Amino acid sequence: MSSDNRRRHWLAPNVEWDHSDVTALKVPLGDWNSYAHLLTVIREGRACWCEIQWISIKGFSSGGGGLFQNDSTSTVYLHGIYRLSSDEDHPIVILVDESRPDTVWGLDHELKSLVAELCSEFSLGKFSMTQEETERVPDIVAIANHHQHMQEQDRDVLVERFDDEVLDALQEAVWVSPLEAGEEDSQIHEKIGGPDGPGSRDGKYQAKKITGVHSKITGGTRQVPGALVVSWSSSNNEMAGFPELKAALEGELPSAFREPRSESVTPPNFKEVVNLDDTSHIALPRPGDPWPSFPLSDDPSEISEIKKLWEKRGPDALGWYAPFHSFTEEIWGIYLHEERLLKMANSWVLADGGKSGMTPEETLELLVWKVYWHEMFHAKVEAVLTSLELVAHNKKFLQYTNGVYDKARGKKCWREEALANWDAMRLVKEHFGEKKFELLKPWLHFQPPGYRHWEEGDKVRTWRMFATEMVEGIPFPDEGRKRPLPLEGLLRESAGYELLREDIPLRVVGKGQLADALFSQPSRREAVKALKNRGYRLKAGGKGSHEKWEGDCGVFTLPRTNPLSPLVFKNLLKCLSINKKEYLQRRSAL
Repeated sequence: MSSDNRRRHWLAPNVEWDHSDVTALKVPLGDWNSYAHLLTVIREGRACWCEIQWISIKGFSSGGGGLFQNDSTSTVYLHGIYRLSSDEDHPIVILVDESRPDTVWGLDHELKSLVAELCSEFSLGKFSMTQEETERVPDIVAIANHHQHMQEQDRDVLVERFDDEVLDALQEAVWVSPLEAGEEDSQIHEKIGGPDGPGSRDGKYQAKKITGVHSKITGGTRQVPGALVVSWSSSNNEMAGFPELKAALEGELPSAFREPRSESVTPPNFKEVVNLDDTSHIALPRPGDPWPSFPLSDDPSEISEIKKLWEKRGPDALGWYAPFHSFTEEIWGIYLHEERLLKMANSWVLADGGKSGMTPEETLELLVWKVYWHEMFHAKVEAVLTSLELVAHNKKFLQYTNGVYDKARGKKCWREEALANWDAMRLVKEHFGEKKFELLKPWLHFQPPGYRHWEEGDKVRTWRMFATEMVEGIPFPDEGRKRPLPLEGLLRESAGYELLREDIPLRVVGKGQLADALFSQPSRREAVKALKNRGYRLKAGGKGSHEKWEGDCGVFTLPRTNPLSPLVFKNLLKCLSINKKEYLQRRSAL
């Protein structure tokens, strides 16, 4: 493997490993029996080992050195199922074990429903036999006659439906083998990206390490260490993802960043001191999904206080964006202030008096999304300036911030804030409808200059003036004959890179009811505290993108990425011998 290929991406590969000891089997789909039997195995979630061997006779297995081989009547449970798009002869891989799984990897609700529908439509009987039933089968070939009553025409339809629907519904996985010690991450990155491919858009992969693979394809048995890569963030082949854009700037133009970058969570001109330990990584429900309830308060002092903050700072009193040009990797991202959001939602509910018919939960949801979309616009602005910096090879963000944004503060020409409000209101109308859009409009008139001039975003000239300010780094005059550059598409259309919501870290300040309800996974900093609290110690020898922590439950591998992924958080809970609810109860003490 050439070093040039390994360095073609700006993002270093980061692989999150799942070390569960399962047996992996490739499944060839040579005839209709294979389709019928596999569907029933998926539906039942289990089968006898001799049955599994029959449908995967040309596959490969792993785990425990001869697992199941002395007991063909053992019940085997399905732990995962994936589509191997790179293997036409063996397009499916299943993961099985004698233990019952908590969840089946790769099996979502859509796939479950589809399999149940096909089994019912084609009257596929139970495939998983009991031990007593198995003993009455004199020959494994008899299993092949299990569905012989099916008419030939129906068999053809079953095969066609499986190929067109089931294979398409299966999550994709890639088999990487043999693994080279110390090079596993790069091998996976290379395999998925190919010589000229995009790889993972954020450099992250999830893989299951398969130890001691027994190959049956070539006859005999041999050890082939490998990995089944079961998840990665697919790249858009036409453009780079924002994470790689950010990494490229950090590597190519370090002078574009503030020196030193701030390690404080507290934003500028914010009276309240905010500590990182008081924040939580969260995931917002989709617009319209149920929201947590919150207590109402009729304290006039609280209502008066939050209204004053709204009038002084607009939505940035309730949340803010910390740009990565100015804040460290651990700090940057979007923050939502729980206590202030609840107070503001309470103020809206009391002012409305039930006239709108909106519940307190609906009011809170609308407010949170409005503030989030406002801050997400600021992230879009930084992304545009990042792309301009790579093109010009000159710092643009700091030039724009110091030369335009700060000078416009508190004035009508504070265009970034006006357009951030305009974009947020556009999304409010799109996701919540005209009625809630109209209900929200009056509240925007009580915001500072710039913010309250959000309707200027209806004019193309406003977008052109703002784009010109970003490019040139100097204020654009409101009056005069100077024409702004025709670059309004910088922020309104794709600008040559892909920016997704999940690219921007999202946290809530506070550890109350809202934080618990929306909590997604802990930060790396919090995970370290949890491990130490349980008596774990950092083990010498960790290298690259992972650390090894050793304790009573063995060794826990902690990636250096922040925050923890859902998989790593799941493994952390298992290591700590607690569930998510118990973790939330204990995290306030960390």
